[in-house]
Amino acid sequence: DIQELKIVCDQLTAKYGKPYAQACKENSVGTVSAKLMHKLSVQAPPKITVEKYLIEIAKYYSVDYEPDPQVMSQDEVYSADNLIELAPPPPPINKNDLD
Repeated sequence: DIQELKIVCDQLTAKYGKPYAQACKENSVGTVSAKLMHKLSVQAPPKITVEKYLIEIAKYYSVDYEPDPQVMSQDEVYSADNLIELAPPPPPINKNDLD
């Protein structure tokens, strides 16, 4: 998919041979960095990570954004913040109003 990586792959294949190149692609030789394998994987990031990025981007650009409550329920900090009532307490009940 990325032309530059294809060129590097072709060059390494020409230098070290097809069997070794294939072994590296599959990481059967165990020499490819786990971090690199993770970064190059096609697996999408977790939804909570994407949602947090969207929140930060919206803040930076001063855009109103309402995060998805289902996704944000996975975040312990967000869930705890929603449990805390930040509104002022209701006015006290007058005993005379109960009669």
